[in-house]
Formats: sequence, structure tokens, C-alpha cells
Amino acid sequence: MPDFGIWYGVLAIAATPPALVERMARDLQAVTGTAEFREKLATQATRPEWLEPAAFAARIREEVPAWAEVARIASIKAD
Repeated sequence: MPDFGIWYGVLAIAATPPALVERMARDLQAVTGTAEFREKLATQATRPEWLEPAAFAARIREEVPAWAEVARIASIKAD
């Protein structure tokens, strides 16, 4: 079953060159690692969790089937 917490991520189209994905990941990690960013999230009862691009992609692949099962059980249909 999926984790019922809320998480956010940044995605790019599948055809994005790997070098650009890595650059964006480094830049995002630099921003999310700043004290200012972490303090702002703390005021919203949120904490950052950094995942490398491959780990983030794996997390999405792992959760999609579980959420599809939740939608099936609850008879949720996409419009």
C-alpha cells in the first residue's frame, strides 16, 4: 500500500537529456539544502526529503500500481 503522506517533486519530459536532468537535480538540491528553504518549510510543518533522480523515478514506479489499486477498489474513474 502507498504512503498516504503528501509529497511533491519536479518532473521533466522523458526525452530530457540526462545531463540536463543531472544539472536540474544539482540546482534543486542546492536550493532545498539552504537554511532559508528549510526554515520556510518548517513553518508549514513540512520537511524536505531529497531523492536522486533515479530514486525518485523508482518511488513513482513503486507507488503507481498501489494507487491504481486504491482507485480500482474505490471505483474511481479518470475523466
